Amino acid sequence: MIKDKEKMLKELEEKFNCTDVDVYDDMVSVSYGFNNFEVQLGSEINVNTMSLLAEDLEEVGQIISVIGKYVKGVDDNE
Repeated sequence: MIKDKEKMLKELEEKFNCTDVDVYDDMVSVSYGFNNFEVQLGSEINVNTMSLLAEDLEEVGQIISVIGKYVKGVDDNE
């Protein structure tokens, strides 16, 4: 589950111009240029990739890190 969805979406747009993001209860789906991946949320975070370009791997990692900041965990008491 994502905490403060709007803040996360704003950060992704401002830092990466990443606007094609769908947020669900248990997953965040991202299309970033020619890169398509899903971040599955749960007790662990899993990343499923459909396509990634080698030259964009650093940015994709940073996008995943931003999403990770907004994942509700057991320490959040929610």
